[in-house]
Amino acid sequence: MEKVEKYKILYVDDDEGNLNVFKASFLREYQVLVATSGEEALDIIKKHPDIVLVISDQRMPGISGIDLLKEIATTHPDILRIIITAYSDIEVAIRATNECQIYKYLTKPWDLTELRLIIKNAIEVYELRKENKNLMLSLQKANTELIAKVEELEALSKELTMYSLHLVQKNEKIKEIKQLLQQVTDSFEAGFRQIQQTIQSINSSLRLDQDWESFMIYFEKVNINFFQNLKTKFPDLSSGEMKLCALIRLGLANKQISDILNISPQSVNVARYRLRKKLNLSNEQSLDDFIIQV
Repeated sequence: MEKVEKYKILYVDDDEGNLNVFKASFLREYQVLVATSGEEALDIIKKHPDIVLVISDQRMPGISGIDLLKEIATTHPDILRIIITAYSDIEVAIRATNECQIYKYLTKPWDLTELRLIIKNAIEVYELRKENKNLMLSLQKANTELIAKVEELEALSKELTMYSLHLVQKNEKIKEIKQLLQQVTDSFEAGFRQIQQTIQSINSSLRLDQDWESFMIYFEKVNINFFQNLKTKFPDLSSGEMKLCALIRLGLANKQISDILNISPQSVNVARYRLRKKLNLSNEQSLDDFIIQV
């Protein structure tokens, strides 16, 4: 069985008889440390920073109980503090509360049953504060990680947008090259060299399959499981229809989609109509809204 570590409690009193009684009363439940002066207590705390509770008599030679607890509140704010005095002095209680932020104020002679209950409650307060502190640290860490993920997603989204524009520009370049080829074909012999240069330009600038593959990688990073969910619900969709769904998901207009797919806007309308049929959409349902919700 794993050994449970006992909490450390420091009792400070210049009366060694009180120290012995306290130590004998609580030694089985806690690791009890004792000091006969405030100076000795501060030295013990330096050696045992894991002390959870300090109980101090008020009237002692040298450092008083209030001054001792005030010092501890500054250097070790997590340690709970209890002050004990033999004098029913309300001013002592007020000072201890305001300056030391004490957990409890007791008068001598203390009742063992009452003191045992107070210490038990103080330990529970310490555990709750420690748990809350750990929870706050976990929440801060989770929040930092979430911010990093959001920033990463925003960066990927920007890359996807830029890649979509790149595809549009590439296909516009293709159309220009086709028009140039048509013109050169009309006078083939005179433009043979120009045809060769144009073919080289096509070979160097067109890599549509690779571009589409890279596009799909970026798209999947931003729209996680989009294709998987779509294919699961509608297994009959073709690869061309999956591409059309991705472009609709990006909110591109028909003109932009026609440029990317290298087809006419009318062909895009036909493709959208066939896609609606495969998705079993009614006339009232919006294709764009349906794709965005997948």
